[in-house]
Amino acid sequence: MLSEKMRQQIITEANKLLGVPFHHASNSSLGMDCRGFVWLVYHRVGIELPTCDGRSYTADWWKHTKEERLLETFLKVFKYTKEPKMGDTLLFRIFSLNVPVNHCGIYINDETFIHCFSDKASRGVHPQNFDHKWHRRFITFLTYKG
Repeated sequence: MLSEKMRQQIITEANKLLGVPFHHASNSSLGMDCRGFVWLVYHRVGIELPTCDGRSYTADWWKHTKEERLLETFLKVFKYTKEPKMGDTLLFRIFSLNVPVNHCGIYINDETFIHCFSDKASRGVHPQNFDHKWHRRFITFLTYKG
């Protein structure tokens, strides 16, 4: 379980990364993808999340044929929740309704989350309104088990 202090630290660390560019399969403040963003934020507050090794963390790391690595990896340390709190993780299906979980971010409140996205219009780490576009792609909330 995360204390309120840790939840605030997660948001503080996430905000420090605003503007960091998108870079696939990375988790550095020089560039990162969505999973790297969540990993780095939690790492900075002292929570170690599992990582994918370099061989499996490829352009199709999230595809069903390669297992749902994002979801499977996260479920090692997170559990499902229907009552999210600040600092929890959100999972999305962004490319198509026919693919598994392939995007994640950090929940702030019912209206906003922070993520690292590859879209040309909003590339990199930024806050995002939890609007209709994102609600229809949303899958679930996860909270840290620890």
